[in-house]
Formats: sequence, structure tokens, C-alpha cells
Amino acid sequence: MPVFVIVGLCLSCTNEDKPLKTEWKEKYDVELQVVIEGFNGTQNWFQPRVAWTGKEGEYSLIMQPWYFSISDYFGIYHEMHSYDGGTSWHSPISLEDSLGDKFRGDTLIRIADVNIQYHSKSRTILGVGGICEYLDGLQFTAVRHTCYFSYSPVSNGYSSYKVLRMPSDSIFMYSYPGCSQWVELPNGDILQPFRMWDDKLGQFYCTVARCSFDGNEMQFKEYGNILKLNRGRGLYEPSLIEFGGVFYLTLRNDVNGLVTYSKDGLHYNEPVEWKFDTGELINSENTQQHWVKSPWGLYLIYTSSKRPESENVFRGRAPLFIARFDENKMCLIKSTEQVLIPNTGAQLGNFGAFDVDQTHSWVITSEATTSETLSVGGNNGRVYIAKITWY
Repeated sequence: MPVFVIVGLCLSCTNEDKPLKTEWKEKYDVELQVVIEGFNGTQNWFQPRVAWTGKEGEYSLIMQPWYFSISDYFGIYHEMHSYDGGTSWHSPISLEDSLGDKFRGDTLIRIADVNIQYHSKSRTILGVGGICEYLDGLQFTAVRHTCYFSYSPVSNGYSSYKVLRMPSDSIFMYSYPGCSQWVELPNGDILQPFRMWDDKLGQFYCTVARCSFDGNEMQFKEYGNILKLNRGRGLYEPSLIEFGGVFYLTLRNDVNGLVTYSKDGLHYNEPVEWKFDTGELINSENTQQHWVKSPWGLYLIYTSSKRPESENVFRGRAPLFIARFDENKMCLIKSTEQVLIPNTGAQLGNFGAFDVDQTHSWVITSEATTSETLSVGGNNGRVYIAKITWY
């Protein structure tokens, strides 16, 4: 699935505190790998994430079953491992011993919405996600809290998860990272985005916190300004990346995603609508966006509704698109948009992304196959990795 891109002229700079880019020329190839497939009629693999283990050529992939007949009802995480640079993967193995079910009376406690990234200071994989509570077997409740765990290349396994102790501020009563990408600072601290729920307003809002992690304990240190939007359910599922000393945050909204930036990583400008340089909204409706980084700049991975390519999928959550980000104009360059992972009739919107090294990035997702989607486009519960090589 080769892709070749040449990015043209950036005409102007709208932010004086950002460097002016005069010309972009780059190209990349994409290899689309099917890691596993096969729909069993009741569940599919959901929200896959992958990270380097710290050992040469070794990667860990985690994902969980989604029982599609019930909204947001997820199973126990499983792991797939690669020892050859991601060329092949062993069969899924349940992480029940470390990340399995817990109970509080009749309440089932399970984790979900996890993102894993390699933490270089501790030489471990750090996983940050949320705790979900279920009652009466399958009934989902709105109570969610932040949890974390790690993978050690020494023990070759994942630790049990712990609950992150949050500030006593009432805004953090129902706080949650929500599949977010985080950034490791040079001293090993991480900038972790969070979403919080305002029960009175019925809306989410977001902030970015500085946390420490020593390979065992994660601690919340401080947080920045609160980002709000009085539209739909507000702002949630934020994802963060750094480029050229500037931090960029993308945010989910029910109507269209938004983007903002920060010089210190904690305090962000007012978010602006995600648009193309043509002025059109990208229409990333009510789902995630994530980042990848080329040697020359940033790309956004996103879905886009209200267009023929996606009209057959719930909320336009397929295909996955990629486009170059103009950090000066805070928009995407329309001429660079490409389909990264095709639409086969099933949702692809709960995906992950990470930069393997300076010349390789991976985007991982799964077909949210259901009994209804089987006859539309040929989806079969595939887990994909789109492997990007930057030139």
C-alpha cells in the first residue's frame, strides 16, 4: 500500500512565537499489516495499542475484547508479542493474572481505554488507562478513575494495575485519561492529558498534568489550565505530542475535533476547530485523533464524517486518514490527505499511534466487526498495523 507525498509551500506564519516554515518536501511509504483476524459472532478485538519493550526488535501489543451488543462493555486485556521487529506476532495471551477482574461486593471492576508507551527513564512500558465498573453482570456505570501499570523487560511481564492518586480538587472526582498519548520530558516526568466530567453540566473538560514515574509508582504533581467547550459533551480523549519545543494537544468533541498548543506543556491556548488550509472542517465527529511525527513535522491521524468515503460507518469512523499538520496555521494541509487504513464497513476510530524511531511510525487499529457489518465491505475483525517509513 505505497504512499508518496510531497508537501508544498507554507505561505505565512500566524503565530509570532513559532518558527516560519518556508518549504516542506517529504515522502513516506505505508505497509499495512494484518496482525490477526477472525470474527466469532459475539466479540471483536478493540482498542489495540503497541509499544517497544526496551529490547531490540521486541514489541508488546495489548488489546481487549469488546462485546458489541452492549455499549462500552469490555473484556480482559490480552497481549501479543513480537521478537522480530513486528514482522510476526504470537497468539493472544490473556493478562488475567496481572490486569484481570477485581470485585467490590457485586461490582465488577475492569480496566479499559489504555494507552501504552515506552518510558525511557525507567526503561519500562508505562500503561495508563481507566477503571470501569459494571453492576448486575453487564450494566455499565459512569464511574471511572485513572489506573496505571508497567511492563518490565527484565521480568518479561506486566505488573498489576494501581489507582493513580488524584488531587483532592472536586474537578478530579471523575477523571480519566481516555486513550491519550502522553509526552516524556527530559527528566523522566510525563505530561499526561486528562478528561474530567462535570456532572452538573453534563460535559467533559480537559487538562494536562505533570506526573512522575519511577518504574513502579506514578505520582500526580501539578496540572495546567482547564480547557472547556460548551458544545455537546465538551472536550475529551485528548492526545499530546511535542515538536520543536512546542506541545500540541488534539481534543475530541461530539461535532468536530479541536487543537491547541502550549510552550510549557501545561498551559494551553484556546482550542480552535480542526480545519484544512482550505477552510473546511475536517469533521472528525465524536471520535479520537492521534499524532505521528516525521523527521520534518507532525501528521494527524483522524476519521472524517459527512463525506462519501465514510457515510456507511457509524459516526464516519472509517477509513483512517492521515494529513500533514501546519503548525504555523494550526490546520491540516488538504493536499496531503491520504487514506491510511481503508474502510471495510466497520469502525476503525478507537486506534493508537506511536513513533518507533525517527524514520518509522506505527498506527494500530481494529475492525469493530458486528453481525450487521459482516456483509458490508468484507470486514472480519482484523487488527491492523499501518507501518509508516519516512524518507
